This record gives sequence, C-alpha cells and structure tokens, in this order.
Amino acid sequence: MQRNVNRSRTFLLSLVAAGGLAPISGALAQDANDMTTPTGWIWQLGISGATVAGLEAQGFRVTDVERVGDGVYNAVSVVNSGAYARTGSHVYVNVTPASLSASLTANNQRLTDLEVFDVGGGQVHMTATAVRNTGGDAAGWGWLHGVTAAQINNWVADANPPIRIIDLDSYIVNGTRVYSAVSVNNTGANQQGWWYYYNTSAEFIAQQLQTNHARLVDIEVHDDGDFFNAPTYTCVMTANTSTNWWWYHGVSAAQISDLMDLKGARVTDLEAYTDPFGQTKYVVVMIDNSNQLSRDVRQVFIDGLSPSAQGGGCMKEVGGSVLASIGAEHVFEPASMLKILYATYAIDRCAASTDSVNNPVFILDRCNNNECPDATGCDSGNELLSAAIREMMEQSDNNRTKAIHDRYGRGVLNAYAQAIGAASTQVNHDIGCGLPANHFTLRDSNTIYEKIADGSLFNQSWQDTLYDLMYDMQGNQGTFNTVINEEAVGLGLTPQELAAFKAACYLAFKGGGYGIAGVTHSTTGGWVTIPFKSGGVIQNREYVVSTFVNNEPIAANAGAQGTAWWLMVRDRIRAALESWDAACSVPNITLNPADRTRCVGEVVTFGVATQGTGPLTYSWYRNNVLLTNGPGPGGSTIAGATSSAIVISGLSMANAGSYRAVVTNGCGTDNSPAATLTMHTCCPADFNGDDFVNSQDFFDFLNAFFAQQPTADFNDDGFTNSQDFFDFLTVFFVGC
Repeated sequence: MQRNVNRSRTFLLSLVAAGGLAPISGALAQDANDMTTPTGWIWQLGISGATVAGLEAQGFRVTDVERVGDGVYNAVSVVNSGAYARTGSHVYVNVTPASLSASLTANNQRLTDLEVFDVGGGQVHMTATAVRNTGGDAAGWGWLHGVTAAQINNWVADANPPIRIIDLDSYIVNGTRVYSAVSVNNTGANQQGWWYYYNTSAEFIAQQLQTNHARLVDIEVHDDGDFFNAPTYTCVMTANTSTNWWWYHGVSAAQISDLMDLKGARVTDLEAYTDPFGQTKYVVVMIDNSNQLSRDVRQVFIDGLSPSAQGGGCMKEVGGSVLASIGAEHVFEPASMLKILYATYAIDRCAASTDSVNNPVFILDRCNNNECPDATGCDSGNELLSAAIREMMEQSDNNRTKAIHDRYGRGVLNAYAQAIGAASTQVNHDIGCGLPANHFTLRDSNTIYEKIADGSLFNQSWQDTLYDLMYDMQGNQGTFNTVINEEAVGLGLTPQELAAFKAACYLAFKGGGYGIAGVTHSTTGGWVTIPFKSGGVIQNREYVVSTFVNNEPIAANAGAQGTAWWLMVRDRIRAALESWDAACSVPNITLNPADRTRCVGEVVTFGVATQGTGPLTYSWYRNNVLLTNGPGPGGSTIAGATSSAIVISGLSMANAGSYRAVVTNGCGTDNSPAATLTMHTCCPADFNGDDFVNSQDFFDFLNAFFAQQPTADFNDDGFTNSQDFFDFLTVFFVGC
C-alpha cells in the first residue's frame, strides 16, 4: 500500500502542449521560484507532516512540498525574512478540499503549490502552500482539482483574462488519473510567456527550453520508467531572459547536494521517483542563490571549462564571513595543493617541540622532483627539515613530500586533518602517483589556512616560518603587483600611498596539478593579507582563498582555477584600495595668502585655509627657501612656520619677497600661489620714499619747500613755513 501511494504521487500527467504569450515582466505569483536574491533555505527528505507544519514556527516559509508516502513528505523552504518574507503565508498539511477552500477564503490567501492524494473511498486530502493575496502578492488566481486533462486545457483556453498555470499535478482516485492545477492571471506584472507539456521525455523538455528560451517553474514525474523506457515528465516553463537556473533528472540526493554546491543554487522544485533498480531518484529544478562575487567565479568556470569538468572557488575572511562560494563542499583531487596539510603538521610538531626544523631528513631521491616517488635513489642524503619543507612547498618536490609523509605516517596526517576540522580530507596515495584519488574540499583547504592564520595551531612566529617556506610574495611582486596597479587606475592614491599599500600586502599559497587518464586536475589554496583604511587607520584583513578544476579534458582550460583565484583576490584588493581613496582626500587650499605691505619694525601674517584629511603638514617658503621658526632675515623673528599661518615680527627690509605655503597629508600635496611682501623703511626723513635717507632727500625737500608744495608741510600743520624746515632738519640729522 505504501508503494502504491508513493507511485500514485509520482506517476503524473499526460496532455498536449499549449502556447504562451510574449514575456513582459517577471511574475509575482511564484516569487520564491523566481527570485535570485541570496537567501537562507533548507530542503528536507522523508519528514513527517508535523515537521512540515512546524517549519513556520522556526522562521521558514515552505515553497515546495511533495507527499512521498503515508504521512511522509519532502519539503523545500526559504527563510521567511527579507525579500522572501510573506506575512500570512501558510502550509496546509493533510486537509480536506473543503477545509482548504474555507481557510483560503477566511485568510484571503491564494495557493502556490498543491498536492492532492487519494485517502480511499473516493476521497482525497490535500497538502498545499499559500500566501496572503494582498499587497504586492495580490493576483487574480484560480485552482482546479479532480478534473481531466481536457478540462484543464479548456480552462486555459477559455480564460478571460488569460491565465498562467504555476503548479500542475496528477493523482489517481479509484484507479482513474485526474488532475489539479493552480493558476494566476497572466496580466500586468504577472504576465509572462509560458508553456506546459505532459508525459514527455527529458530530451523533449530540453529542446523546448532552448526553443522557447525558457526555464522550468514546475516539473512532475509522469512515469517512473522501467528497464526499457526512460521516465517521462510533465512540466510548466516560463520565458527566461537572464535568470541563472538548472535542472537535472535521474539524480540521487547526494548528487543534488553536490550540484547545488557547484552551482551556488537552491532548489525550487523537487520530485522523487523509483528507478528500475528500486533506488530513489529525483528530478530537480534549481535557481541561482549566490552573491555577485560567487556568480563571477562561477562564470569563469562556465566560460572556461569543458562540460564534463568541474570547477570551484571559495574565499573567506579570517575570523569572518564567506565572501564567495562555488563548490566549497565538492570533493576533488587536490594534487600538490594537499601538501599544505603535510607542511602544517610538520610546523605544528616543531611548535610543540616534538620535532625541529633543524632536524635531519633523509631524502632518497633529490634529482627527480616531479616523479611518483619510487625506491630508486639519486643524490641521496640528509637535509634539514626546513629545507625539505621549502622544496616541497616552493618546488613541489614529490620525493621530499614522500619523506615528510613517511616521517609522520599517513594515518597520523589523516587524523590530524580530521582533528583540525578538515573533515573531508583523505590522503589515499603518495602525492605524484595519482591513484587512488586523494580527497580534499575548498572548505577543508580554507579551514587549514584559516587555522594557521588565526593562531589556532601555532603562534605568529611559526606562522611566519611556514609562510616563508612556501611560495610567497609581497604586493610589489609578480601578479600581485600587476593586479594592484590595475585596480589603482582612476583612484586618487599618491605614489607614496600606493607603495605603502603594496608593502602591507602579502600572500602565501600552494598550487597543484595532475594529468591522469586524459584529464587535468589543477588547484590553488592560500592566504592573503590586504590593508584596508578607515578613519586614517590601517586595518590588515586576512583572507583564505582556494580554487580547483577537476576532470578537464583540455589541459589549457584548467588554468580557469587560477583566473578564479585572482578574481577573488582582486575583488578584495579593489575594495581595499577604494577604502584608502575614501579615507584620505588630497589637501585643497581654499583661501590663499594675500599680498602685504609693511614698514620696518612691524609684524606681518600670511595664512591659508585648507580642506583635506588630517593630519595636515604645513610648510612656508620665502623666495622658494624653506622657513623655520626662530631668527629670520635682518633680525626678524619667525613663528608658525609649520602651521596654517606664519607670523614674522621685527620686520626689516631683508624680509621683502614672495611667500607661499605647501600643505601635505598622506594623500598628496597642494601649493598656494605666492604672496608678495613689500617692505618700506617708513622713515619721515626718507622724503622721496626710496627707502634710503641721504642727501637727495634733503635736496628734494628744499625744492618742495621753496616751491611751496603741499608735501613740504612736514609737520602737517596746514602751513609751509620755517617750522617745517627746522622739523625736517631735526629728523634728517637725527635719523630714524
């Protein structure tokens, strides 16, 4: 009986194709199936009805539910928050049609997924998901159950306004196949081109998806198939322009998990069936659930790899969040990338004083770095453990790797991997020998590098020792330098800032590569530190980054993993450089010094007003000579030579000249235009104002006096007379 119920659920539908309308916009009706905003979600197999019903209380919204047995369900749910939040959504489990209809009416809800099943005696029960039919989710809608295929076709053809099916199912009651369907009005914001097909092959569906430029929103298993016939399916598809999505048939639950991981996707529709060998298989529809950086990583592999190859990339901030993840859990052949496990354990033992980097290691073959280690010696001899680690990590020497492997033992290395959280890691062969495949994941690789970086395994001194023994570089070297220079273009960083940025960048990594049985495996794992700036303070952020390509038949394509590795690092470099640019604005002098005229003995001040990120440094120049506080020319005194205003007291004729300011911070420099200081003696005896007191002043005064010119009124009493003559002589002979 259990098997019959199961099969009645998964043996679905047989109808004809129906045409669709031209797409106008994305539909609201199946929002969770249409949206690609990353969200938390779960999928559960073989759970009870009570568990399904309890998901709402745990903060989830069920979006797809399938009855696979008496009281047993598979369910897909999204976190009911953010863009996916739907107040008043509900999942109804094992209810009668009358009860469901009454609840929908009472709660002003509409259906999004409907499962109908025979409970005997010609009666059916239902399990369904619904959302509140209000606000942005409001839509004209309808549903049918217990109808024939012809009735569904007529329903679609006769609908006015036109409708679009969003869920289509079949079930058997008293030996007769009948159908259920849920629709929304295909108008306004919900209008889309759409198509539906019944009892058709996977190949036909694939062809129609391509022809219609469409994606699946609902698929059901019509017939499980047998040893002679493949399963057939019923589906609903809508027009698709840019949404990333995937579908697979004949896959196991484990394969679904792996595919979701490799694609960065979540399940939107899941249907189970039984294959001829009695194994449970699934047809599944997935939609993009990745952030933009993960999508960019994925696109590298889509563009660069053969269809039979797999690729992945993962970046995590040390002590922080995962920034990109494609294929993080996929188990792959790591090749020499796995040597980080060996090196980490060796340094761990040295840090614990159970070994020493200065202890000897016997190397049987020091001639053939890249071979599968064998029993043939060449230039055999002892060398320091540190030297062996360096050759293993920098030159990827397999014979040194074998020596370190044998020094500690395979079982010990595997146990160490498990102990530090690299749960999927397994050493199965001597690196360089190829088979049976070693096991590694991007998450395991990043776990090892993160535990090195955060001090979980050993202190900073030993971290530095390990990095030094690896392939490492600073920001002014190699590809690191190139990427930084490229990302700095267009930003306002000074050469000094850029040099300081590069000096604070550092990375260490280990790559690997195999060619086995006609396919290539290529990998990289590593650690990088990049300086960010906030409020003028540099904050170094550390990241762990790992990539892989496996099973690539074209060796040149395997370089896609390196492209993905640097793409992720580049993203952080760009963000860091932008933080430097935002944290520091170049000084801008907004008020320049003005020209001044002064007399000997007086005081003069030149000042500037400046905008820019502090601290600001000021320098003042006279005739392009740097001024300093203290004694100045001609006995004057200088103050404020390193501030926004310079003050010169006790002026003499020697202070005349041009004065300018230079303002500097960590971002750059601004120069003011020069202001002129004009000096005069301002002595009354300097009658002609040439800043010299001499006989010419006496003769010029006499000429003015005898000519009765106003300038000869020396004492300013309004009369030119002998008193002016005597007053001038007094000043002239006494001096100023």
